[in-house]
Amino acid sequence: MEYKQLKELLFQHECKHPNTHLSAYITFASFGPDNKTEYPWKSRTYLVSSDNKAFQPNKGGYSIFGDCLDGTDQGVRLEQYIKEEHGGNDGWVVEDCGIAGYVLIECYDCGISTPKLFYTYSDALECMLSLMAEVGGLDAGQLKKDFAATKDLFEEGRYGAGHDSAWLSDSSLDWHWKIQPVYIYGPLKLVFPNPEDKPYSIQAEQHVTSNIQSSEERTYAAMKLDQFNQMALGDPLTLLAALELLLQNGRSMIQSQQASELVSSCQLSLGAFFTESKLCEIVDVCQRLAGLETRALVDYIHRGSLEIKDPGADEKGICPICGGELEYGDDEPLDDGGVYEWTCPSCGATGKEGYDKVFDKHYSVHDGDGKPYERNQ
Repeated sequence: MEYKQLKELLFQHECKHPNTHLSAYITFASFGPDNKTEYPWKSRTYLVSSDNKAFQPNKGGYSIFGDCLDGTDQGVRLEQYIKEEHGGNDGWVVEDCGIAGYVLIECYDCGISTPKLFYTYSDALECMLSLMAEVGGLDAGQLKKDFAATKDLFEEGRYGAGHDSAWLSDSSLDWHWKIQPVYIYGPLKLVFPNPEDKPYSIQAEQHVTSNIQSSEERTYAAMKLDQFNQMALGDPLTLLAALELLLQNGRSMIQSQQASELVSSCQLSLGAFFTESKLCEIVDVCQRLAGLETRALVDYIHRGSLEIKDPGADEKGICPICGGELEYGDDEPLDDGGVYEWTCPSCGATGKEGYDKVFDKHYSVHDGDGKPYERNQ
């Protein structure tokens, strides 16, 4: 977006919605002809609000205050330096600009929640702290007050929060939140910035796609149970992400699209957590899972080593009230399982722990001649 387009967009917004302000970013290509220093992306990008006199009608003054993303330059009067404003021929040259949004991503041990989009950092931060308080049973008001005072929260082994991320550990799950800036070019085009200043040249794209063969060029062998178990034990996060991708899009779409197209579509939902090479691996696993019939995939999950549980689900040996360790009493055998009575020494709660008999698999199978029977996976 050109700078004059951004100015017009912010001005029109303030005319129609003066009580709601947009955030915008301005990335500079240079800081004047005499400054030959090369700066990283964060040091060249400033955030501004539409709540500036330059973007508002009927104001007595003219000013644009901006904050540099690297934290070194805060409250700068940008209109004095921008070439297209009052900076003149020696002013700062705008490279790119546009509306800035903030995507809040929530993930836990078993999956990733739907990302939430905000137009201001403060709204995204407030939502992140509210979710953290809700999950951890904390006082949201006090949590936000403490963060406003220190800009940092930390309680060892329990939770922590910083400028753009937070984490919390409860009795059964580990939770993580991430606020990711995003460029909004349109209702269907959200682009994550490239803070590492590694431009995506044609050569770079060729290098990436050379390692990702299209679905027409490559036959994806269906994953075997032992491979599924190996991933479940060694890299469950990649396996869960691949399963999530498959369930959201369906087998037909996964098999019909090229891997490079799938990787690109994953950038919005997973790009803040995984590198591009990791996304390639997730897509590869997903396409191998797509080669399985639904019945076989369900059987893998049932028989395999992947543990999937809902947030807040009961956990063996853990008190559902306080999270303390349980002490067991008498057991009560049943036809389809059994029940164990328990007491929690931490909070005094009592209850029963139920078990079901579930078929696992056949062991030590021999044929009619007494020879061991080995079945192909």
